[in-house]
Amino acid sequence: MGYSMTIKTAFSFSIILLVGFLAVQNSAMAQIPLEKAEATFSVPEGMELKVWAAEPLFVNPTAFDIDEKGRAWICEAVNYRRKLRNQPPLRSEGDRIVILIDSDGDGKADKATTFYQAPHVMSPLGIAVAKDAKGPGRKVFYCQSPDIMVLEDKDGDDKADGPPTKFLTGFQGLDHDHGVHGISIGPDGKLYFSIGDTGVKDLQAANGKGKKWSSNTTDLRAGTVWRCDLDGNNLQLIAHNFRNNYMPAVDSYGTVFISDNDDDGNQQTRICYVMPGGNFGYHPRGAGQTHWHEEDPGIVPKILRTFFGSPTGMCMYEAQLLPAKYQGQPLHTDAGPRNLRCYHTKIDGAGFSVEQENMISSTDGWFRPSDVKVAPDGSVFVADWYDPGVGGHGMGDTTKGRIYRLAPKGSKSHVPAIDYSTNEGIISGLSSGCNATRYIALQHIIAMDAPKRNALAKMIFADPEIAQKPWVAARILWFVDFPKVLPKGLEQREEFKWLEIRKLVDAHPGLMGLSAAEKTRVDFLLANGGPGVAREILVNLRESDDDNSKQWFYNLAKKYDGKDVFLLKAIGVAAGTDPKHRELFLADFKKQFSVWSPAVGDLVFELRPKDMMDGLGDMLTKAEIPLEQKLKIINILASNDSPNDALTFVSLVKSKASIQIREKAVEWLKIYLPGKWSAVASSPDLLKSVNELLTGDSDDQRLALGIIEAAKPKGVVEQVSKLALANKDGRVQKQAIATLGALPEKLSVDTLTKVLQENNNYSQDAANSLAALGQTKGKVSGLQAAMNALQTVFSDQTAPLTKRTLVANALSGTRNGSDFLLLNGNGEIPAELKQEVGRLLRNSPYQDLRNKAMIAYPAPGKLDPKKLPALSVLALKKGDIARGKALMASSGTSQLQCLKCHAVQGSGGAIGPDLSMIGKKGTKENLYESLINPNKAIADQYLTWIIETKKGQVLTGLIVEESPELIVLRDGNGKDYKIDRKDVESKAKGPNSLMPSDLINSMSEQDLIDLVDYLATLQTAAFSPEWFHIIGPFENGVSDENFEKVGEPEAKVEFEKKLKGKTGPVGWSKVRASSNGYLNLGMHFSPETNGIISYLYQVIDSPIDQDSTILVGADDCVKVWVNNAEVFKDKNHFAAQPARNSVAVKLKKGANPILIKINNGEGEHGLYFSILSKEPLKIGAKQ
Repeated sequence: MGYSMTIKTAFSFSIILLVGFLAVQNSAMAQIPLEKAEATFSVPEGMELKVWAAEPLFVNPTAFDIDEKGRAWICEAVNYRRKLRNQPPLRSEGDRIVILIDSDGDGKADKATTFYQAPHVMSPLGIAVAKDAKGPGRKVFYCQSPDIMVLEDKDGDDKADGPPTKFLTGFQGLDHDHGVHGISIGPDGKLYFSIGDTGVKDLQAANGKGKKWSSNTTDLRAGTVWRCDLDGNNLQLIAHNFRNNYMPAVDSYGTVFISDNDDDGNQQTRICYVMPGGNFGYHPRGAGQTHWHEEDPGIVPKILRTFFGSPTGMCMYEAQLLPAKYQGQPLHTDAGPRNLRCYHTKIDGAGFSVEQENMISSTDGWFRPSDVKVAPDGSVFVADWYDPGVGGHGMGDTTKGRIYRLAPKGSKSHVPAIDYSTNEGIISGLSSGCNATRYIALQHIIAMDAPKRNALAKMIFADPEIAQKPWVAARILWFVDFPKVLPKGLEQREEFKWLEIRKLVDAHPGLMGLSAAEKTRVDFLLANGGPGVAREILVNLRESDDDNSKQWFYNLAKKYDGKDVFLLKAIGVAAGTDPKHRELFLADFKKQFSVWSPAVGDLVFELRPKDMMDGLGDMLTKAEIPLEQKLKIINILASNDSPNDALTFVSLVKSKASIQIREKAVEWLKIYLPGKWSAVASSPDLLKSVNELLTGDSDDQRLALGIIEAAKPKGVVEQVSKLALANKDGRVQKQAIATLGALPEKLSVDTLTKVLQENNNYSQDAANSLAALGQTKGKVSGLQAAMNALQTVFSDQTAPLTKRTLVANALSGTRNGSDFLLLNGNGEIPAELKQEVGRLLRNSPYQDLRNKAMIAYPAPGKLDPKKLPALSVLALKKGDIARGKALMASSGTSQLQCLKCHAVQGSGGAIGPDLSMIGKKGTKENLYESLINPNKAIADQYLTWIIETKKGQVLTGLIVEESPELIVLRDGNGKDYKIDRKDVESKAKGPNSLMPSDLINSMSEQDLIDLVDYLATLQTAAFSPEWFHIIGPFENGVSDENFEKVGEPEAKVEFEKKLKGKTGPVGWSKVRASSNGYLNLGMHFSPETNGIISYLYQVIDSPIDQDSTILVGADDCVKVWVNNAEVFKDKNHFAAQPARNSVAVKLKKGANPILIKINNGEGEHGLYFSILSKEPLKIGAKQ
């Protein structure tokens, strides 16, 4: 449910290998008997977890709520995603909302009452129970796209009075995990809920007043968080642009936290503080972009990355039964790693810092926690979907479901008796951690006149223990005037200042129309509050247009110190997205910030004020401007549309600026010269500039070639050809070969053919460029010549097999090349080449070709899935884990193909999700089904798209990038195809995963068993740093003599200091890993790659002290230090291989500096480096 990682869909791994889901035929296999379930759990010391309810009372809980009587109201999902897949329901009478009751008070439910069931109820994903303050009646809200529905029970007989009525409508994602979900009643008496990235269409308040909302590309993107009154009116968008933000958790001050699931396999699951007005960065999606775009202006960052996960239910724990450290903190279930977590939050500037604690974990692979709620007695209830896996809208079991109760040992379940006719009773209800109990008290308070409310507040504030339960004071303050002085112990709490501003905003949207006294009060709060007060003012200025608001904006913007990113983002929210509002607020920016500083630079990057744009280019030449800010300035300049800006960037490339600045300028030129700056592409000024650069040093040449590849100017092909044929800098030669692929001239074809035939180091590059020329549009003489060159090599029986194979790979990336392979790849050619041609064509994006290839090149038939034993039998078989690991390791070059698309512990492809923790997310049964039937369940982002062009061609693959101009489609071989929008006739989602359904045919039954047993062991996060600091090259000496000598970086790493290198002074720079995790040091230091030593440095942050394992495979000798202690040394001269060596290390909580020393004798040079750890790691923020 909800996310493509939430509950069942949470396992949405289904792309190219084992990433489908399991529809288990025998639901009993590998399950833990109910009587043994409690023994599988680990819980905090002093606490216990007990079964409170289980099947057959109910099954498949997607979400639940607890009422004032301590009863659990369950949303069942037996017909989970049946309509989505056009399948008949498993339960024709429909899904249920069922009440679980502990009628005898023994701490276990013994009765189930069906509150409502109907065929139109399909896997609801949220429920909120609202009891009337007087009388027996109640309302039950439940979420099921396209609606939030409400059921009424006016006579209190625990049966709905009739069919539901529509409360709100307009939610996309029918029978989909990314629709509407996560509904609850907040402390202000309003409903809070969320919608995933399927979005909304014509969503409007129940009374038809106010804005009609539809998802767009500006202020309502992807997933969203909302609130409204309990009658559906006063609908408000809180924040947007999540992926599948599952369930808002609202504390008593009105602060909202939420989890958000990633595109599966990216290990980017996150916890967010929901900043009102915030854009949380999921859209747009595109190749080369970071997952949440947090480096971009206007994007609010997460407060915690939880890496791998399938996040589900979330709530605040505001009760006193559990120990104090949990009180006032968010609790969260995650069905992927199978945890109940507490996020220990602390105010940090205008945002929050977070420590994650796993409160509950289980050895039962079927435990899938789907929701969490607080009971009237303060205990915590956890719902268990109980299934062999999660994800891809899949489900493996329809017979089980459980509720557990977490409480201190010996704490008996009970429901406190409350008399709401007294103030003491109302305070007791208001103090409850149970939302339903609290809501009854709120109704009584709302019905009071002001004097009675104030008397009630006075009683609450007089409680000598109020400082230990501040949430109670916060709850009453929503409904009474703020006192001048808060009770002792509360007066310094920042949250009460936030609450006071939030109340003012509810009464005066945009803080407009305040009285003089109210303005004075706001100024007082600002003067006496922290950055969070400034944040609260700022985020509510986005809809304000008076002079007072503008003055607040600049006063608060000047408080930004260059460090508090959440304050910076709040300033951005205040500026808003409306052009008129931005013009009003930002017109005086340059006047207000006349002196440049790093903080001002951040503000300029975030806000893009027009009056600062003209002089930005000059800032790039000033030595006092830090490199990081110069790179941001370049990004700002690139947002301008004038073609003249292209020449500014070209001049920047020609300048003596740092190489990072020049490379960034080329990046933008390559993006925009084919589009908005195309008028400059053929200009004499650009041609003159690139010719000058081509006569410079290797950096000049490499950058010039990048510009030429994008601009395609005339008159440069001869110079580019010379660089492609021979150059002492391998990076220049490689770029020159790629650039020729963009220059459709005869000399390009001749040069590339020569490189293909004579230079084995760059044969693949040359073949790819020839294929690119072969796709050139228009009547260009080189087109057929390029294809002829490739076809000649492929057909040459005297050519090396490796070369013929790489040519086949290049040919398969084009339509005419694929046609050639279909006709000529089945002749007198080696069996290995024939197998590779078949694999390439069966993965072709062209549907007609793929169908023909299935007949002409059937997959090798080692195994018939129909003859396999039942899954229950397979799951009991014992495999050879070491052999399974070897099968995986070789799959990058075998018919199995796993590592061509997936990464495992830092090695492999980047098309599909990382499999380093797949054994934790799915049981063995789940893994078998994923391999045998990859189309059983597929995560949304791994569904294939079928695109038909206006010429009638049909292409199938993953969409990895979309823009108004083009679509980039990626096929099963990892090749990208750019399709002009104007050429697209139709675009629709296909029914299948990109993973070939016949992969299993390349395995024997024993292969399958061994591979699954190995995959089941993958339960540890593998962290591979994307980049390292690097310095070198230094002299290696004879027989590695300098490898054992102590170099300066071994004593102290000083980034500013130049050191004596092999051929002159050298300084620290950065090297980035390729998509498969390889750090290519030979390319980095080219041409000086033989007889060298270098050092790599990185700081790794660990959330706890933990035992970890470093995996390293280097070419050649290598030493590793962790926390200044040498932990590993290998003096062998081997080729780099992922995980060749492993070493156990201890990481401490916080920063762990890692230093690597590596040398090279001759030839290839580089390394693979990963760290396995129980808790996720990240690159240190401060370096």
